[in-house]
Amino acid sequence: MFPWAVAILYLVCDAWFGQAFEEHIACGMTQKEKNGVLCDCSSCDRIWSRQQIETDACCECRSYLILDLSQLQVEYTTLGDAVVLGDKGNNSVLKHNNGGLLFIPSNICAYPNIRRLDLSGNMIVDVQDMSCLGKLDELKLERNLISSLKQDTFAGMFTLRILDLSQNNIHTMEVGTLGIHLPQLKSIDLSYNELETFDISNFNLYSFCEMNLNNNKLRKLVNNASLKTEMLEHRGPGMVDFQYNNLTIFPDWEQLNVGNISSLGLLSDWGFDIRDNHWICDCMLYSFVMLAQKHYKAIDGRDYFNVRCENPPEYRGEIVIQMDPGKLVCNLTELCPSVCTCTGQPSVLNIFVDCVNAGLTELPFDLPNIGGLSLVIDLTGNSISVLDGRPYLSRVRNLDLSNNDITRISPQAARQLINASEINLEGNKISILPKEIQLFPPSVIKLKLDHIICNCALSWMADWIEINKFNETHSTCVLEDTETYISLREYLEVCTPEDLTPFIVGGILGTLAVVVVVSTILSYVFRYELLVLAHYYVSPKWRKWRSRVQPTKENDIYISVSDDVIVWVKDNLIPDLEKDGVSVFVPERDTDPGDVEIDAIMKGISNSQNAFVVISPDYLESQSKMEEFNFLCQSLVRGFSGVLCLLITENIGKTKNPYLSAFMRVKLYHSGMDGDTVSKSLHKIKPIGKRRQ
Repeated sequence: MFPWAVAILYLVCDAWFGQAFEEHIACGMTQKEKNGVLCDCSSCDRIWSRQQIETDACCECRSYLILDLSQLQVEYTTLGDAVVLGDKGNNSVLKHNNGGLLFIPSNICAYPNIRRLDLSGNMIVDVQDMSCLGKLDELKLERNLISSLKQDTFAGMFTLRILDLSQNNIHTMEVGTLGIHLPQLKSIDLSYNELETFDISNFNLYSFCEMNLNNNKLRKLVNNASLKTEMLEHRGPGMVDFQYNNLTIFPDWEQLNVGNISSLGLLSDWGFDIRDNHWICDCMLYSFVMLAQKHYKAIDGRDYFNVRCENPPEYRGEIVIQMDPGKLVCNLTELCPSVCTCTGQPSVLNIFVDCVNAGLTELPFDLPNIGGLSLVIDLTGNSISVLDGRPYLSRVRNLDLSNNDITRISPQAARQLINASEINLEGNKISILPKEIQLFPPSVIKLKLDHIICNCALSWMADWIEINKFNETHSTCVLEDTETYISLREYLEVCTPEDLTPFIVGGILGTLAVVVVVSTILSYVFRYELLVLAHYYVSPKWRKWRSRVQPTKENDIYISVSDDVIVWVKDNLIPDLEKDGVSVFVPERDTDPGDVEIDAIMKGISNSQNAFVVISPDYLESQSKMEEFNFLCQSLVRGFSGVLCLLITENIGKTKNPYLSAFMRVKLYHSGMDGDTVSKSLHKIKPIGKRRQ
């Protein structure tokens, strides 16, 4: 069943009223008048007297203004422009019909108490600057030249009940032109305009009674605001008139993205009159017709269900909900091969693809897909040599490939055809059969296995053929490159065990290849961590050997700290180190004022055996210090020229610096500023003989 059809059935159910209206009901049984609007309940059905919400809705739709209104006048100032004259303080009405106005009167905002504005039959081309009319009850602008409506056209008109824009040239309505910003709007007339699309966001009204869209050029509904059906639960319900438009197919509510199909029941009290359009009665209409006929007795007698077909010509004039559902078929051309015919048949839940004797040498690459219908494919009498995999095969119910030239069935095709109820492969010369063919019971697949090539890998087939009785002569096979048939079982008995050496060698080589690839990937991903570990644990032996052939460096330790730590370094750390005879280089102390800073730092690093770095928040925020840290890592960590010891004063979280991040991940750092922690940090890099035990 097409899911949108459920929505259509709901949308054309009977009553106009019946939903809750939140706090926006203007008046009801217990309150007949509000803001000068009187509700008329005299004609409301008596059976609603016990159903307060329905009664209130009925009364609202028959409400009218009871205020005494003073009459305002219009005086033209230039051709097409005018001003309003009259009392500004009282509730008023401005009516100027069949005049020469091109614009809304320029001083209209000076009359905020206008309750009715009727400028019908003029030549107004644009509607703007009217948000000041916050007390307006009725706006009539029919028979003008308005071409578009913007989202804010009616902003601020919180009391507007009646809006008439019929017989204009409106071809564009922005998303949300009508909506909950017009909480009292009951009647909307947009008939006799030029609208080709209508956004369903304009249904987002609290409790409207009627919306007239007849005699436009509507081709489809859109949902550019991505409105969900749940948002309409307490909207409307009203009667929407779509008569005399250019609608041809019912809306696809899933494509409109209105949400869960079951939620469309929230619209069941709305009424949609869709008569006198150009309805195409084909397979896209099937589910609607089935549901409409099922519930026809409940809705019989309502004129707006008298929807008639226009196409195809043979069904023209037939009432939609009285049609024989079996007639509703589609001639599908999209994705249908040009040499085939594809027919959508929802009454039998399938798409029939007729490619008999079409001269095909391979399966079609794609086929139509509508409404989840299964595929029935007839490919009899072609020259197809391989039954290959295709995405649509999982949707196949019946597949007839008899009398082709098929020699091989691919494993993928066998797996994809698992949902099929009938597969006919008779009249082919199948020589290679995949193991997946065992998935099919004999009642599903029809084939003759007279051309299977003998192979020692067919041990599974002997029992399968005999159990399923595919061959009258039991399980036989033909020797390759001959026409000699022998018993498959006899052939398998003389099969020698396969030499496993190639498989073993191949497995070993494959495993080694995987190890190499994985190792390469891991080495790249964790390259900084590997560098840090190697420089800390492996490089000391390398440096011990290299020290024998290279001169001793001038400084034992290079100290890198930021300004927030330098005082502690100068007052505590340096004196203790120098007392032990350790030579120290500190850029802030040992750089001459005239030196270029970067050159002095690079020279200090190259002349230092090891480094001690204190990472603090200020250090991380200093671009120059982080560059200094990178230089140290390049020289000591990547260059294996010494050891870099790291002390982190407090938790610094994640960092983007790859070296610092690597130190933290492999946990080669110390935390804190106490004496024991500092001593442990320095122990690794203080020269032997100068370490405090």
